[in-house]
Amino acid sequence: MSHYEIRSNFKSASPVKISEERFVEIDRADRGLKEILGVEEKFHVLMENYAEFEEALYKEAFKTVIFSVSEESNMLARHLISRRLLNLLSSAKLYLDTLPQHGKRIFENKIGNFSKLRSCADQAYDSSLGYRVMEALRNYSQHRDLPVHVLTSKRTRTKHDARLSIYAVPRLDLLQLSQDQAFKRSVLAELSQAKPPVTLTPFVRDYIRELAKIHGQFRSLSKQFQDEWNSIMGRALAEYLMKKPHHPRRRTPSQIWAVAREENRKLRKIDLFYSARSRGLEENTKRLSKITNHNVSW
Repeated sequence: MSHYEIRSNFKSASPVKISEERFVEIDRADRGLKEILGVEEKFHVLMENYAEFEEALYKEAFKTVIFSVSEESNMLARHLISRRLLNLLSSAKLYLDTLPQHGKRIFENKIGNFSKLRSCADQAYDSSLGYRVMEALRNYSQHRDLPVHVLTSKRTRTKHDARLSIYAVPRLDLLQLSQDQAFKRSVLAELSQAKPPVTLTPFVRDYIRELAKIHGQFRSLSKQFQDEWNSIMGRALAEYLMKKPHHPRRRTPSQIWAVAREENRKLRKIDLFYSARSRGLEENTKRLSKITNHNVSW
């Protein structure tokens, strides 16, 4: 016979018994919140990789102020920027490929929500040249060559105080791309219409802007589910703390679980504090709409 209870890491506090129906409700909320956390984690990794790409460009530009640039140092810098971009493209692929899987499990029978989520990537591809370029470049860099062909520096002076601004500029070689028969011809044709040389950074930032829109849509579509599941978890915590208000030194337990057990064997253990993690990641990346509209200078 199975027993259901809520208990904490305080050994002196006895557990609070709950019904099977209550445990099933908590279990469903836990599984749903973990799906949302999975999406938030992948998006956070993606944005970390984007931040590292921009940071690498800034550092390489700053180095040209201090050190002379040789052919070897430029090659190593190009390799570094390529690595950062490869990480970004790989994490974007992971995010985009798994997003529909998470969405299907989150929305369950809400076909409308799932359809809207699946259409987001198609809409981004159709509306954004940067998105199309980066998707084609990801495939190219997986099967053919590094994504950054040329790395140069750009120097400009401001009109009012003649201050010199220096930028590291990663670029594409269209001739090199055209030699790869697998590179999407329609995207190559669009790139060929751009004024040479073709700089990568605007395409990367446009890509990130579109990914941020997709993630914003995911958050909007999943909010009602997340709110419901957080409410279930919150009620379970409140129920336990109300019935067990007196703890050693009046401290709140650092861990509280809902547990299903059979005799002395644990069948399932649910961390009731776990759901707070996705809210922390959301807070960390809440400025999505402004993410590519800032200029950082030293």
